[in-house]
Amino acid sequence: MRPTRVTTLAVVGAVCALAAWLALRLSYTHLPPLPWTGVPALLATAVVEAFTGYDLQARIAGRRGRRPAAPLFVTRMVALAKASSLAAAAIAGLALGFLIYTSSLLNASTPRQDALAAAVTLASAVVLACAALYLEYCCRVPNVRDDSARDSRDREDETRDRSTKRPSDWHLPAARTVSRVLVMKTNTEALVTRPLLVRFVSTIASSASFYLLLSAVPEYARSAGAGAGTAGLATTALTLSSVAAYLATPRLTARYGYRMTLAVGLAALGAPALALAFSANIAVIMAVCVVRGAGFALVCVAGGALTVSLIPPRRRGEGLALAGLIAGGASVACLPLGVWLTGHVGYRPVFLAGGAVALGGLASVPWLPPGPARPEPKSGPKSGPPIADLAGAEPAAGIGSGLRSPALMLPAVTFAAVTMGIGIFVTFLPLALPRATGVAALALLIQPATAMGGRWVAGRYGDRHGSAVLLAPGVLVAAAGLAMLSMTAVQAAVIAGAAVFGVGVGVTQNASQTVMYSRVAASGYSTAGAIWNLAYDGGMGLGAAWFGLAAAHTGYPAGFALTAAVLPAVLAVLAASRASTARRASTARTASTARTSARRARRTGEPAAGLGHQALEASPGACTTSR
Repeated sequence: MRPTRVTTLAVVGAVCALAAWLALRLSYTHLPPLPWTGVPALLATAVVEAFTGYDLQARIAGRRGRRPAAPLFVTRMVALAKASSLAAAAIAGLALGFLIYTSSLLNASTPRQDALAAAVTLASAVVLACAALYLEYCCRVPNVRDDSARDSRDREDETRDRSTKRPSDWHLPAARTVSRVLVMKTNTEALVTRPLLVRFVSTIASSASFYLLLSAVPEYARSAGAGAGTAGLATTALTLSSVAAYLATPRLTARYGYRMTLAVGLAALGAPALALAFSANIAVIMAVCVVRGAGFALVCVAGGALTVSLIPPRRRGEGLALAGLIAGGASVACLPLGVWLTGHVGYRPVFLAGGAVALGGLASVPWLPPGPARPEPKSGPKSGPPIADLAGAEPAAGIGSGLRSPALMLPAVTFAAVTMGIGIFVTFLPLALPRATGVAALALLIQPATAMGGRWVAGRYGDRHGSAVLLAPGVLVAAAGLAMLSMTAVQAAVIAGAAVFGVGVGVTQNASQTVMYSRVAASGYSTAGAIWNLAYDGGMGLGAAWFGLAAAHTGYPAGFALTAAVLPAVLAVLAASRASTARRASTARTASTARTSARRARRTGEPAAGLGHQALEASPGACTTSR
């Protein structure tokens, strides 16, 4: 019996979403309003399955004080988990189809209510799918090194149990033996662990708090009497404070640790949001944006470094993809939800909810490990040469050394080139399609969805074959998507271009992040994360700025085509820079070998031999310097 694959659930959800969307196009006006009564049932089922999985994992492991799990019961739980995950994927797909169809009809009250019900149902179905996957994971037999050790342990357990007069537990070794046949087994290191699940709590809390208020705060400033320019400064202050905090966060994590920095970031996200509920002063709004931007930067860098430390190094790509799915799902759901809630329940409940969610995430911080929990392997996935091979030394805790390291800057700049396209896409696509707002909205929804899929595929592939090889294909796929977006007169081309561009973004996003974390030691995780986030925000801002200037002279279609041509050019320049850096590093190693050989020859009074002699002949200048 094989474990359920997330890709299988994604395919089921996509098929159901497409079927629902096609059916709604034909019969939406004849259907009753979409009910939301299934949401409590989905959430209750998720809670029961999660608790069952937690209890069953302890029983299968044979922990003291737990009754052993009967093999037949474990098999039934596996079947329940598989059925629940497939059902949740189908429900999520149907809800997504409703959400996509009604996204262009939000001006009417009934479609707006259907969209809200679909969004809540979609979130509940995703929660159920995660709980079902967790239950299925808990049904796996823990890995052991070899059969002899396992049998020896079983015999010891049996002897101990008989000696303590516990007849009810005498069948434990037999249950284990049968369950090993019936229950799924895995030879890979566990990806989803309890600390990682705890970390996902703060991930969801920070993403939900940030994106609930992202669009609501500028609207709140406008309602308080600020002009359009002043309201836009709220987002500018948020972004600039984030960028500034990225530069300082590596030093903070090095001094105070991941947990303390993460806790401060969550508090900075949550507490100022509560202040917005009681003050509409423009100065207060700007101050809140500055503090929240800094808090978000702390959460991204410290939380990202902590997440990487909880992921097995050989499954780093897949683990980062999973973390991206968790954070991306929360952002995709909460960004439109915040706008909708402000229009129906007002600003104050949204601000209170955003603050409470972030502060609630603080409850999970004490359960997190204080720092890196896993040692680095001697040989990991083929994500690229170590940083010492390219730059001569690992980056220190500060970000300055990381910015001087080609091993980190090359993938960061590659990713920044793609994020330029993201800034252009989200800013100017609605302006390029003024008469097709429904198509623009659908494209803006498809792009992050396919990006999450691209991240997952890239993570799985990168763990097996190396992530560095995916950087160039990801950039080229993103360029192809932007080229398709230049055909703004063809709606099908715009939708397909958004999907292709999203795949390229997801692949590059996961590959660059995995490569950068793989090229530093555990102490450099925060540095790599800060540079990666700087590339993300800086690329988006730079892309939107230069495209606005270019589109004023060329028009939007030509601007998209020009951007598509720029990405491969950037890739070629980076490839040339990488080759030059590798040559300089090789020359430096040769010179170092020559100097070492010359010193040895002076000490022994013998001529340099072997590799040092060859290096000495190849680099006489180095020998002269040594003298």
